[in-house]
Amino acid sequence: MRFPASGKVRFGWRLPAAMEGLWLVTVLAIPIVIAPQDAMIFHYQLPKIVLLRGMVSLMAALWLLRWLSTQASPIASHRSNFTLGWHSFKRWISAQPDRLLLMGVLAFVCLNFLSAIFSVAPGVSTWGGFKVPDGYGLHNVAAYVVFFLIIARCLTSRAQVWRLLAAVAASGGIVALIGVLQRLNVLTAGAPLTSVDGAASTLGDPLVLGAYLALTVPVTIGLAAIRISRGFSFGEQGLWVLLIAVQMLALVYSLSLSAAVGLI
Repeated sequence: MRFPASGKVRFGWRLPAAMEGLWLVTVLAIPIVIAPQDAMIFHYQLPKIVLLRGMVSLMAALWLLRWLSTQASPIASHRSNFTLGWHSFKRWISAQPDRLLLMGVLAFVCLNFLSAIFSVAPGVSTWGGFKVPDGYGLHNVAAYVVFFLIIARCLTSRAQVWRLLAAVAASGGIVALIGVLQRLNVLTAGAPLTSVDGAASTLGDPLVLGAYLALTVPVTIGLAAIRISRGFSFGEQGLWVLLIAVQMLALVYSLSLSAAVGLI
């Protein structure tokens, strides 16, 4: 059965928007999602891992559909012009320098695959251990790599970059707010804190919270600087300042010296 070309084009046009929606939800939701403490073991990690693997699987399926919906296979179009040799390789890299980064990612995946095969416990190296469900088993590494490749190949406009960074900043703000409320004993996201405990928010560990905020704070400051420099309203400027202040306060409450040094 043959479908009209126009239907193919419309279908292919919707797929990038669907994939972008999925990766924005992934970036926003994974740091926040958590199960009730008495519902399961590893109530911090397991919901995040399940969400990550599920969302990446959906994005990979849509990516495959997008590839199948194109008029011509990119592999077939490049195969006729591909020749072996150093000069051909240099021309291939010069055409798109980001291919070097993709080659590095491929090498990283190959090394992880080999290490899993020759591991003392290949099953644990592939699927992860029961006590460390959010570790760097081959399954999780593959999910991270596929997530990276999808964003790297489909992020094509300044507006998409802005939306992605805004999702990172928003997620950092929500995680930070929960951490501050946890430290003030207004909200409980796990075991109650003592006077010497660092806030962990929805990430389960003060050091992880500090490392995460060390990534989101610069993104938030950069976005705020861009928006404020364009002369937006006083109310919006106040919201950006509040968002940065909450993240900085949560970073202090995490008691993570290494994250503070890394941020500086």
